Amino acid sequence: MLTTDYLPNIGGVAAHIYNLSRALTIQGHKVVVINPIASKDTSIQRSDDHGFTVYRPGINPDNWMYRNKIIRKKLFSRAALKAYEQAKQEFGDFDIVHQQDYQDTTYAAAHIAKRSPWVWTCHTSRFMRDCNRRFKKKFIASSYRATSGIIAVSDEREQHAQAVFPHKPIVIIPNGVDTDAFSINHKIDRSAYNLSHNDLVVLCPSRMTEKKGVLFLAKAIPQIISETPDISWKFLFLGSTSSANTNSEYIETIKNLLAPFEKNKTVTYLGNLPLHKMPEINGLADIIVMPSLTEGMSLSALEAMSSQKAFVASDVGGMPMIVKNEKTGLLIPPASTEAIVDALTRLAKEPDLREQIALGARELVERSYSWQIIAERTVDFYQSLLNRKT
Repeated sequence: MLTTDYLPNIGGVAAHIYNLSRALTIQGHKVVVINPIASKDTSIQRSDDHGFTVYRPGINPDNWMYRNKIIRKKLFSRAALKAYEQAKQEFGDFDIVHQQDYQDTTYAAAHIAKRSPWVWTCHTSRFMRDCNRRFKKKFIASSYRATSGIIAVSDEREQHAQAVFPHKPIVIIPNGVDTDAFSINHKIDRSAYNLSHNDLVVLCPSRMTEKKGVLFLAKAIPQIISETPDISWKFLFLGSTSSANTNSEYIETIKNLLAPFEKNKTVTYLGNLPLHKMPEINGLADIIVMPSLTEGMSLSALEAMSSQKAFVASDVGGMPMIVKNEKTGLLIPPASTEAIVDALTRLAKEPDLREQIALGARELVERSYSWQIIAERTVDFYQSLLNRKT
């Protein structure tokens, strides 16, 4: 696996790579993750993580070349290749090189592709944006021309990939979820979070950036409380600490808007939590909401559904693949405060509907989205490419 986005980063891509690598390892495959990072320590750090190996070559962010976006990608690739050579000395040749970022390690993947089939997973919405720009589209087609196959995590991304790579093998393999960790059996002491069993707890697990639409939920909260004064609402927000993949100005806007509700303990910010805390945090909630403006096949969405929670999501990207309205969740139009108000107040007033969609969501992920199933589908795709090579 080649990626610049890996734990301890928050977000779906980092968690996807960790969970997929772990599932592949459990199935008996040898996995190595190469994760170039910005660090003044430019050595290659090696560690073992649940049976697979992670190499982290450092790139000095104080280097003037790092500040140039184009040169930075070459620095990431150069560092990745050094780590790859070290991994080869330890493990020998690799059957597959699987790139999980977008453009950061593409030069490295293209170099390795001379020996091993190169698979690229299309996670990011930036790819879809770039597909609509003529010169960017040509650049993508050129830089990824040596790929043997492409994995798209949603229908929407698959359609864009087909437009750029009409003759390449492309398959939809969505995110997965750890159905054992994220389950209704995860017992939580609400009092540890200053919550009671009488509270109706709404969790927004999205990190605070514009594309996640969290501001629309924030704007909805005063109206929700006003329309349902008999309900003890509690709103929990994640991704609320400034970091590489959050937006500090956006966070400040949300916190300023909700300051009175934070003061009276209606709103709580839990910051950027590590992956292992998420089953516990999901377990606190009665309703989980993701008001995204753009989204792939969201890992956080699958975790919410696996946790058997009533789920509300914007009708964007890969969400309609998993959220069937009133069966596995409620789908709402994006960028609509009114739609969020209507969905949350409806779920507050209809506990039977909450239970119905929570059960439907859990049944869906058990049937189709466990990480073991996703890993098996990924291996099948790897094998099909290896068969083509021979």
